[in-house]
Amino acid sequence: MPRPHRVILQDRRSAPTALSAVSVLSLLSVLSACASYQAAPVDQSSLTAAYNARRLDDPGLHGYLASAGLDPATTGWQARDLALAAWYWSPSLDRARAARTEAIAGQITAGYRPQPGLSAAVEKDYSGGGGEPPWGVSGTLSFTFELGGKRGARMARAQARTFLAEEEVSLVAWQEATDVRRSADRLASAEFRLGDVRAELSALRTLDSVLKARYREGVVTRADLAQNEAELQGALVERGLAQRELRDAVSGMAASVGVVPGQLDTLKVAPPGESWCTAASALPRDSLQSLVVRSRPEVGVALAAYSVTEADVRLQIANQYPDITLGPGLFFDHGINKWTVLFALPTIPFHRNRGPIAEAEARRGVAAAQVAVVQDSALADLDTGLERCAVSSALRASADSLFDLIRERADRAQAAYDRGETSRLELAFLDLARVRAERTRHAADQQRREAGTLLEQAAGVWRSDPPARWPNPANEPRGTTLLKDTLP
Repeated sequence: MPRPHRVILQDRRSAPTALSAVSVLSLLSVLSACASYQAAPVDQSSLTAAYNARRLDDPGLHGYLASAGLDPATTGWQARDLALAAWYWSPSLDRARAARTEAIAGQITAGYRPQPGLSAAVEKDYSGGGGEPPWGVSGTLSFTFELGGKRGARMARAQARTFLAEEEVSLVAWQEATDVRRSADRLASAEFRLGDVRAELSALRTLDSVLKARYREGVVTRADLAQNEAELQGALVERGLAQRELRDAVSGMAASVGVVPGQLDTLKVAPPGESWCTAASALPRDSLQSLVVRSRPEVGVALAAYSVTEADVRLQIANQYPDITLGPGLFFDHGINKWTVLFALPTIPFHRNRGPIAEAEARRGVAAAQVAVVQDSALADLDTGLERCAVSSALRASADSLFDLIRERADRAQAAYDRGETSRLELAFLDLARVRAERTRHAADQQRREAGTLLEQAAGVWRSDPPARWPNPANEPRGTTLLKDTLP
């Protein structure tokens, strides 16, 4: 009976070899598909060099502006052009885009199913009885099946995180753009103020020369000259303050755009257009509130964050169900061929995952409350903007009335002077009054323009005529840009 024994012995020897070959081939196939580590250190010196090399005549920047239909070389630089320049160089937007890329990669990870496993065991019988081969070898291929919809819940959570990352990109882009818009308003205000101070200084100098001439004629007193000289010195100080304010505004604009201040020293930025207060005042308040809820990126971020917590609750509820592992295998049991089936529960959730479910539901409640907080704040910003528009409009109307009154008096005085009925001194005083009234009107107009900007920011829109087309901020500035009709 040696023949059957040799057959069994042959099977015993060949089976471990075949199993080992399969295991080695499987391991090699997995290792061959692995990614290799590539170091990517941050070169701070190149970051500094790139910052110093930023220029508003950069061909890449102008190509980016052209993708939005803008050409500052033809139309002059406007706040919208500078806002896109800020997008072009913004490291904050680069970080938000990188976070979005990470979230998209998370969707791939969330879609993975549990990978199969391979296990092997070797045993040796030391009893030496029965004349059977002492070696036993087993191999099992295991498959884990998720129950309770865990994969779908993971994918829903990953999609919600991607949506949140996209909304955060829009929020960063909006913050960059509104920062430039505020800087443009400050720059325009500083330029108007410096121009008005210079005009008032010129009028005071004219008045000073007339007063000195009349003083020599004995018409006015030394006290009149001293008072005008004091006002003249005060105007000189105010001119210095206005010049410093203008330099600060230029530096602030450079910081908002992301360039060194020298790039804006000779740049003329077009003044802002008509305030949105006039157009907004004609809209119903509920329509403006609906616009705020739809357009404010802060509200979008809060809603996206709530959707993530909603997906968390779904995932934790799915985690209360156990997974099942099945594993068909082969067992070469001391010369006897067998097949086996493994059935396992990797985790038995006796507590039914109650703690994590409760935490997830609590986080969802916090996120829901945060939506209310953000929306209330946005609606309050709208009311503040509307109130500022109402106050600034009334101030502008009063300033216009004052200017018209003084201009009418100045016209009558000029006519009387031409007829020889009044003196040059009265004309000089009225001219100074007219310059100051015009300065008051410019200040009121600037306040009204800033109130309109505040209202636009509260509503989450950038109003322009014609309507602006903004590149998608989620795309790399040097890549292909997808145009959107409105700022997200």
